[in-house]
Amino acid sequence: MSGRPKNKTGANDPTEVTHGFTINNPAWAWLILNGHKIIENRDFKLQPGWYAVHVGATADCSINEELSYVKDLHIHMPPLLGVEKGVVYGLCKIGTSVPYEQCKKNRWSSHHYAVCNIITDVIPFTKTVKVSGNLNNQVWPITKESTPLVHQAVKENLYKKKATGALRSLGLSVYCANETIQVVQANKQATKTNRVDDYSPDRPAKTMKTSVEPKPLPIKSTGDIRNFFCK
Repeated sequence: MSGRPKNKTGANDPTEVTHGFTINNPAWAWLILNGHKIIENRDFKLQPGWYAVHVGATADCSINEELSYVKDLHIHMPPLLGVEKGVVYGLCKIGTSVPYEQCKKNRWSSHHYAVCNIITDVIPFTKTVKVSGNLNNQVWPITKESTPLVHQAVKENLYKKKATGALRSLGLSVYCANETIQVVQANKQATKTNRVDDYSPDRPAKTMKTSVEPKPLPIKSTGDIRNFFCK
């Protein structure tokens, strides 16, 4: 039948999530669900909406890469050695998608992929949910057996829902019209005013200059293998 819409993959309501995508690096999943990694690089646009963030059974992250995140982002990331795989760690919301060129200056964009899918909200789970995924660069439906478990986990962790601030930090803005999210570049002319300090959503936010660079949080656990590499 002509005019039939394609299958809906992104859920409008997180408690009704139906699809997920698989990541082959456990660090990326943690960074996404903690609001750091705000771009999911793919060769296609993900439909706007909520998705399960799944770590593949063969996912891996080197100790050097892990330490680089701790150092560069000034964060205390839990050790990833022996991290659980083949599970859903939480949900993320894709707000919109833009070509790589629009985000190429951001550290999370990758020139290996044509599309930057922007992550605007996240819900991390306290406990993971065992789910079978698909690493072949695709979005996959959550099985009937796993759906109730994922939905229950969402309801239990809904209070953890938080915005990432991705659109603002990337200099993008979105508007909704008939439930269709469209992207507009934030380089339009500022509103007609002579006041320099007036707030404008089209102008990148000012950054505060500090004389002292923040220090990364220490790795406190004496049993953490990363202590060996930090000496």
